[in-house]
Formats: sequence, C-alpha cells, structure tokens
Amino acid sequence: MTSKASGYSFTEKGPHISVEEKRSYNGSDSSTAVPEPGKAFGRRRTTPADGIAMGLEKDVEKDYLNTLGKFYKKVVSFNVVTRNLIYIVPFSVLLASPIIVFATVKADARAGGVRLLGLFIWIQVMWWCLWLAKYFAQVLPLIYMMLSGFVSSGTRKYRTVIENLETPLTFTLFSIIAWATSEPLITIFDQPKKVPFHWVVMVRRVALASIAASALFLAEGLITELIAITYHRRQFEDRVNESKRKVAHTDTLYDIYLSVFPGNDPAVSNEDSSIRTGMIYSESASSNQKLIDNLAMFGETLQSTVCNITGEIMSRRAKKAKDKAIHKVVVTDALEQPIPTEALAKRIWFSLVWEGKEALTKEDIQSIMEPHDEAKANEIFDRIDIDKHGDVSLDEMVMWLAEVARERKYIDRSMHDVREAVKVLDRFMKFAALILLAIIYAAFSEAGFSKYVLNIGSSIAAVSFAIGSTVQELPGSCIFVFVKHPYDVGDRVLISDMHMVVEHISLLYTKFKRLDNNRSVQLANIKNNENWIENISRSKAMKEQIPISVHAETSFADIEALKLEPSDFARDNKRDFFPDIEIQIHECKDLKQIDLLISICHKSNWTNEFLRLIRRNKFMAAILSSIRNVRIYSAGADKPLAIRVIPSQEVDIAKEAVAADREEADLLRQRQEDAAAAHTTVSVVPAAIATTGYQPNLIVADQRASIDSRRSGQGRRPSQTPVGRRPLDG
Repeated sequence: MTSKASGYSFTEKGPHISVEEKRSYNGSDSSTAVPEPGKAFGRRRTTPADGIAMGLEKDVEKDYLNTLGKFYKKVVSFNVVTRNLIYIVPFSVLLASPIIVFATVKADARAGGVRLLGLFIWIQVMWWCLWLAKYFAQVLPLIYMMLSGFVSSGTRKYRTVIENLETPLTFTLFSIIAWATSEPLITIFDQPKKVPFHWVVMVRRVALASIAASALFLAEGLITELIAITYHRRQFEDRVNESKRKVAHTDTLYDIYLSVFPGNDPAVSNEDSSIRTGMIYSESASSNQKLIDNLAMFGETLQSTVCNITGEIMSRRAKKAKDKAIHKVVVTDALEQPIPTEALAKRIWFSLVWEGKEALTKEDIQSIMEPHDEAKANEIFDRIDIDKHGDVSLDEMVMWLAEVARERKYIDRSMHDVREAVKVLDRFMKFAALILLAIIYAAFSEAGFSKYVLNIGSSIAAVSFAIGSTVQELPGSCIFVFVKHPYDVGDRVLISDMHMVVEHISLLYTKFKRLDNNRSVQLANIKNNENWIENISRSKAMKEQIPISVHAETSFADIEALKLEPSDFARDNKRDFFPDIEIQIHECKDLKQIDLLISICHKSNWTNEFLRLIRRNKFMAAILSSIRNVRIYSAGADKPLAIRVIPSQEVDIAKEAVAADREEADLLRQRQEDAAAAHTTVSVVPAAIATTGYQPNLIVADQRASIDSRRSGQGRRPSQTPVGRRPLDG
C-alpha cells in the first residue's frame, strides 16, 4: 500500500501531518504543533480526566434529537391513548384526502361502474376497525378473567394463551368485518344490480380467503400454546411448587439463624463472608477478597438501615415483610453458587443444633420457633429428613441444600429447553400454514382452481413417500418430547447400558454426558422413542445386587453366616441403607461354583454418583470382611479368603511403638539441629524398635493421623471452642 493510498503523505523526516490533524491533537494549527507522546496515529486514547479507554477516534457527528423529535418522543411515551393516536390519526388524515376529492371535485369518478368514493370510505372504516379489533383482543383476557371466575378458578391459567394470541385474533376479527362490510360500503352510492360488480366480488373473495387464512394461523397458535401450557402443567407445575416450598423453608431457617446470630457477629464472620461473596473466606484472605466482603457487608448494612427508616414510617407488619424480602434475596443468591450454598447449610445447621449434639432433631426446630408455628416446624423437618431417620446430620443438611440449588438450576434449564422446542415446533407449523395459505388464496381467487387441488394432493403424496422418514421424524419427536417425555435436563438415565446425564433437550435430538468418560453423546429423539430408558433421577429408593461366586461346597449355614455382618453394617449405616439384606443363590454353574446375589437397598436413588460410589465401596468392604470372617472358599480355590487377624495386644503394642517413635523422632530432630550448630553428627535408634521389634512407617502413620483428624473435624468447630454453635440453656 502506498502512502497516498493509506491516507498519509510521507516525507524524508516522517509522516506529513495536516492542519486538521494538528488541530485535533493539540488544539492549534501552528506549524510547530505535533502529536503529543502516546497519541500517535492508530493508538488507543484515554480521556485526560479519568483515563478511560476511548478506542480509535472517528470524526462522526453525534446523533442528537431536534425539537420535533423530542416532542414526538414525549407524546409517544405520555400514555397509551396518545401513542395510538400518533399511529392512527396521520394515516386516517391521508385517507380523508381522496374521500374529500371524490366527494366534491371527482364525484363521478368510477371503476368498473362503482364510484371510488365508496371504496375509500370502506378503506377508512377498515383502518379504524383494525385498531378496534386490536383493542378488543387486548381487553379479551380481562373479560375472560371475569367470566372464568364464575365457572372455575383453575381455568384462569389460560389467560396467557389469549394474551399470546392477540395478533391472530386481531386479524381474524378484522377479516370478518372486512368481508361483512365490503359490498355494502363499496356500493353504497350505486344502484343495486342483478349482476354484481366483478372487482367487488374479487374483494369479497379475498376477504373470505383472509378469514380462512387468519383462522388457520389462529388455530396453529392455539395448538402451540395449549401444548406449551399443558406440558408445563403436567411436567413442571409440581416441581416448581415443590422447589418454591423448599426455598421458602430455607428462608425460614435463615431467619432463625439471624435470630440466633445477628448480622456481623464475629463468631460466624467467615461463613457470612462466604454467603455474601461466594468465596471461601479465612483470616488469611487477600486484601481484594476482604475488600469484596466489606463492600457486601456495607450493602447489607445499607439495606438494613433503609428498612429501619422505612419501618418508622410503615407499619410493623410491612417492615417485617420487607426484612423477609431482603433475606429471600440473600438465600436466592446463595443458592446460585456451590460455596455460598454449603456455607449457608452449615450456618443453619450450627445455629439450630445444641452444643454437644451431633444431629438436628425436630425438637431443635420446634424449640426455637414460635409455639403456633409447630406445624410449620414439623413440615420443615420432614422435608429435610429425607431418609426418615429422625435426625439430620451436617452432611445431610449440606446435601439437601445442594440438591435444592441443583433442582432450581435444572428446572430453569429444562423450562428453557422446552420453550425452545415449542418455538421450533411453532416454526414448522407456521411453514406448513404458509403453504396452506398460498393454496387457500389461490382457491378463493380462481374459481377453476378447485380441479387442480386433486393433482396437487397427488404430487404432495408422491413427495411424502420420498421424504417419508424425514416427515415421520417431526411428529414422532413431538410425541416423544411433549407426550412421553421420559427425562428432563439434569436427570440421570440408563440407555443401551450407558449411564448418562441429560444436558440439553431439543425438539429433534437430546444431548447427554456419559458418566464413565464424560463424553458428549447426541441421540435423535425418534431413535430414543424405540429405546428402553431407565430414569434413575425419577426413581425412589434403589436396590443394588452384587454378584459373588463361591465354592460349590459352601454350606447353607455359611451362607446364612455371611449375611450377619452386612446386616450389622446396614444397621450401623442406617442413614445410607435400609436394614434388610437379602442373599440369593442365583446359579450353580457346572456344580463347581455357586453364584450369589447380595441385595441391599439404598435410602435414595443414584442421581448423586459420588455418594453412590462412597456407599457402594463401604458395603463392598463389609462383604469382604464378612467373607474373611466366615472363611468361605472362593470358586476354584483350595483355601478360604482370609487374612491374619491381629490380636488386640499386638495392636496396643504397635500404638505404643508409634508414639515412642514419634517422641524419638522429635528428640532426634532437636539433637540434629544442635549438632548442626556444633558441626557434629548424631545417630539415634528409636527405643521402640529395640524393645518391641516393631518398626512402623512414620510417614504412613502421620498420613493416617491426618485423615482421622480431618474426619473428626470435618465441617465442625473444635469442641473446646464451640464458636458459632447454638449455646446450651443455662
């Protein structure tokens, strides 16, 4: 690109700067004016005041409204009447001009023997009737609401259907009025004849075709709206109401938490910061995190101050409602992210459970709520206590609130996908309606067109055989999505022996994510219509069968003894499993082995894969322990599956050895530090090795001790400083 083409002229000393460019950069047109440093051509610029980036400069005039534009904007935004008059009156005035002309100067002007004055009067009347039909369609939902109350209040939900059908209703009413008034108004100034005017008959035919076309689009819109509202009521109404009740119960528990620990309480400052900011907060948090927390705290304080000032003006009940509204916003925002959700669950649980107790009971909630709210307290606890065990642990509380947040997110995504599927269906139906629209207008405009309809139908039937599979996919997918609907977004399903999670539902296909490798799978809904689909998320408590092959000489007594330890395990883990354990002899293959099926029932479904794996691993470990204790031979083995059981005395000696070795290790470390200062070397042999002969692995011991400490203190504050816990009475 040359210098001329690029818009700049270059000399030996560099680019030549025009007078306009000098003035734009330096505010002067003198020959000594040059671009300031940092303001070269093509560079991003910042305003001198605040330094905000402005981008590349462009000599574009700003678009300002003039006086007439401001007046028009003010009139349009004044109210509905003035806005509609702005649309109606100008065109009506334009139509009045030919009416005046054909009524005075051109009074004898005719078209096909009909005075043109009647035609323009009819057009003027149709223009006003169009807007009257629009207003009637807007008022019709209100009329329906008043009349539906006399029949059944449950029919009021169809008001949205009428509101969404405003445009088809408007054109249907307008077409009916146009057809009814076309001939009387157009020929009002002419003498009636036995033979009607030809072009007037054509106008009536077009109006009649418009009635059929608008009725077709009205029926299409009505079918689409009924599908959407019926599907929503059947699939989402119960889920949405249940989710709202759970969130309302969470709001109540959050109010209880604030009554126990008021705002800005230092005992729960870390958890409150996590709820406000969505980040894990600690004393060693960064300055940016502390700044965000302070801003969030300032916002809550400002809201509280406004509520207190408003409460002085409003009634006490209005102030209480305002506080609940603010708390609801806090809970709703916390449920959007996992960290605030977990922090909120922990704070609620700690504020309800007494010091020294390890589970939340119904009496804990009843004791802190008002006596007249006992039924509400029972309802809240019954909803939290999913396994009906009678108490709720901290982990169960966190899992319950996380499930509430997950359900809210998946309901929103499911409703969005369904709306998109309805839109796709609406587009298909509108396309078919457009084809029928062309046929309708052709049939009404040409009297001899009816004899060609049979040929057109035959051609369409022939084409349908060629694209039969494609045409069949649409109604099949509609039936699958809107009628059968075997899954929603977020559901865990089993299709073709693959465990997957539904990620997106469209009208013609569904996207899944496999649980074994996280791969994305897309399946056509018409194919899923023929598959066997197991919806795990919609299932209740699920039973698991674990196959085990044992030696054929295993006795019935050994099989019954094998059942004892898993049964004890199920009773000890009653939060996870039902106590009933079943062992079934499934097969005896070739008389060499016995195939057993050990059945256990989980207290929930397998939607949470992580929780299912934890439960299954614990149960498998219990089965292996039982097999070792009963000393059952495995299939084809000559000795039982067993390990050496360490006596309790050896265990105590090993524990003492570990403690002694740790003391010796600390002493050795201290001596080595002292020796390093004196430039000498010290070698110490632990006394426990010499006395017991047992040499433990200190690294493994430290790891186990760390695991035990994390398990004992997970989600709990230390017992010696029960900060943030509900204090004991007295």
